[in-house]
Amino acid sequence: MFKYVAADEENNKTLAEIIRDKRGHADTVIPNAVKHHEVVEHINVNAMTSLVLFQAMFGLLKARKLMQKFIPISSAAGSLSAAAPFGLIVYGGSKVLLNYITRRIHFENEWLGAFLHDSENGFLIPSCPWKSYSRSPHVVRTNLYEQGREMDPTHTFKKVSIDEVTKPNDATVLLVDIVENATRENEGGQFINIDGSRLPW
Repeated sequence: MFKYVAADEENNKTLAEIIRDKRGHADTVIPNAVKHHEVVEHINVNAMTSLVLFQAMFGLLKARKLMQKFIPISSAAGSLSAAAPFGLIVYGGSKVLLNYITRRIHFENEWLGAFLHDSENGFLIPSCPWKSYSRSPHVVRTNLYEQGREMDPTHTFKKVSIDEVTKPNDATVLLVDIVENATRENEGGQFINIDGSRLPW
């Protein structure tokens, strides 16, 4: 076991060295982070964490000759056209930066599949050769979802029955299925919801 410290360059490099010594390559890297209250911390945790980890794992991912993937966990709050209808400026802004970084990683590394996945907090919406994707879950019942439900002045969250919200274990199964079946051609550079649908940028 090794303690991973988000956005810590030396820690990420050490993690990459340990994996290099034990396996020689990385198959898939899925960074995720928790919410902080300060603007700089939001950016460090939600965006820079993934960039620092990608830089540390670059050689390991490239050492694997096929099906390399880089899949940061994003949020629909990072969509400029489908964000939650209430104030998440700092958090959402940090996810917009993450989404941009992931798309650039995808387009600048033809051997990799990078995409975003929204499986972090589930805001309502009416991440082969190298791939970079952004993933986002539909509506997943997490602590952040519960907080958002309570804070939502528009009552958008409460319009959805709690029984309709995806349980974390079910979201995990959906996420694993998408990760395993994703290709650069189909998911690369995209913003993917937990159900496999595409989210708008």
